[in-house]
Parts: sequence; structure tokens; C-alpha cells
Amino acid sequence: MYKKSNQIFTLYKPNPIPKPRKNLNTSRRNFHQCLKWMLLVAQCFGQIPVIGITDPSARSLQFKWKSWRTVYALLNCLGSVCLTGTFLGNLLVNGMDLFSSSKKPLGDLGVIGTVLASVAFHVNTMIINILLTFAWTFNDLFLILISTGLAVRFQQVTAKLRILKNTKQVDLLLILLVYSEIIVGQNTSLDDWRAIREDYNRLSQLTKTVDDALSFMILASYTNNLFFILVQLFNSLRSMKDTLEKVYFFFSFGFMIIRTVSVSMYGAWIYDESKEPATTLNSISSDTYNPEIKRFIDQIKFDTVALSGKHFFYITRGLILSMAGAIVTYELVLIQFNVNLLQDGTSET
Repeated sequence: MYKKSNQIFTLYKPNPIPKPRKNLNTSRRNFHQCLKWMLLVAQCFGQIPVIGITDPSARSLQFKWKSWRTVYALLNCLGSVCLTGTFLGNLLVNGMDLFSSSKKPLGDLGVIGTVLASVAFHVNTMIINILLTFAWTFNDLFLILISTGLAVRFQQVTAKLRILKNTKQVDLLLILLVYSEIIVGQNTSLDDWRAIREDYNRLSQLTKTVDDALSFMILASYTNNLFFILVQLFNSLRSMKDTLEKVYFFFSFGFMIIRTVSVSMYGAWIYDESKEPATTLNSISSDTYNPEIKRFIDQIKFDTVALSGKHFFYITRGLILSMAGAIVTYELVLIQFNVNLLQDGTSET
């Protein structure tokens, strides 16, 4: 809540309660606590082989080679390498016939089972397929959650800026984010602006640190999604035999598109929120303008705060349109190289 008195806005808690602040502090959880249940589920599928996930702090996380989680993850990796080798072998044998090579991706149970005549191999292949499918989806979900955490932190910086410049229309949600942390007046000192700029700078450095750790994962995620979107689109040009195959195609293709767009939108959220303070800073009156505000504006203008794929690309909203253009281009190339295959598939039906 806020009270207006002689152009000064003062944040205060309602009179009747000593409890709200206590509840607010005790109910706060860190980012690790918010993610721990998702990380536990991921460990069931051979991901993130670390111990200490259920502890209240991320400082308790440890990696040990002598752990069942590590052995499970290594077996998962070994199985994925074997099935990927099978897929690539199929691709080499069939040449550019992506339809034949990817009709049953990563483990053609019929062909492999016939050659090896092993029921155990059937079961193992099916299990590894499930684990790999989860790994692809979890990879994108993990990026979405990390992006959300960083973007919300940038929102808090923008909230403090709006309060500091005495914005008359203050969003209640933004007030709650900085509740009981700042008392605002028109005559704010240079140190207040410097403190917010330094908060923003620390968040920028944190984003770059996260990008250094996750950039390879981002590159692998976009490469994987782009490849399978191309393959699915190419397969859609072939006639489908029954309704079940059509239902599977539309569900699989739609899910892949939604997943790719979601990663891009949430990843771009960081970039959008990092530029949002510029709108508030540029609307500050000339009486309040000072060197710290100028430095803040220059940093926002010239610094790119966003996740990237090994700095080959940055995740922004424009990336979605760039990917769409690339998909159309590559799909036309695939059609040109596989005209005979498409004609054969049409003539068979």
C-alpha cells in the first residue's frame, strides 16, 4: 500500500498486522527449492546425477562418481550413443531418404529385433527411447524455467525504478515484489540510482554466467528441434496409410512446434525485460536526471543481455522468424534432393 503526502510516496504495512511481513519472509523460497521436485523427477530418467537436491540450499549439491545416479546416467548415455549410431547407420545406408531413415527414429524395433532376435534388446531399446524422449523435453523445460527465473529478477529491477521515479500508477504486483525494501521521495540521492544500476549490472553478469554454462545445451536444443521439424515436414509430403499415422504425425509435429516456440519466447523474455528499464529511465524529468541515470541508459543500450547458443545466435523474438525462414529454405532443398522419392511414394498409393 502507499500514502501520498506532499509529493512523497511512502510504502507501509497496514496497521492491524504484525504478521504479514513475517509470513512474507518465511514463505519465500529460493530458486533451488522451487526446482527440486522437477530435478528429482529428472533423476528418475537418468538426468542431473547429483546428490543434495532435497536440501534447502543449492550449495549442498555434489557430484560423485561412486553413486547409483552417476551409473544410471552413464548407462543412459551409452544406450543413447548406441541408438544414435543405429540411426546414423540407417541414414548412411539409405542416403538422403530421410523418410526411410527416420520413420522409426532411434531404434527401428522391427529391423533390429529381426537381426538380433533378442526380446531383451527390444525392451532395452524401448526403455532407452523413452529416456531419450524425456531428455529432449526436459532440456527445453529446464531452459524455460531458468529463463523465467532470470526474467522475473529483471522485472524486480524495473519495479524499483518505477517506484523510485515516483510513478503515480504503480502496479500492486510490483509493489509486493519490493515490499518493505524501499522508501521513496522526489529528492532521491545519487546513491539510490547507483544502487539500482549496480543491481542491474549484477543481474547482467549473472545472465552471462548462466549463458556460459548453458550455451551448449541451448545450441543442442535448437539443433535437435530444427532437425526433427525438417524431418517431420518432409515426411508429411508422403502419403499416410491410416488414421493412426495421421494422428501421430499431427500430435508429434504440433508438440515439437509448441516446444520450440515456448523455449524461444521464454528465452526472449530475458532480453525483453533487460531492455524494459530504458523506458522508465527515458521518461525521467530533467530535474531528476543525473550521471548515474545516463550510465544506466548507456549500459542498457549497448549491452546485449540474453541467452545464446555458443554466441552463434541470441534468443530474441526475432529468432522465431529467422528459424521459420530457415525451415522453409532447408525444406525446399530437401524436396529438390528427394523429388524421385516423393514421386515413388505417390505412385505407390
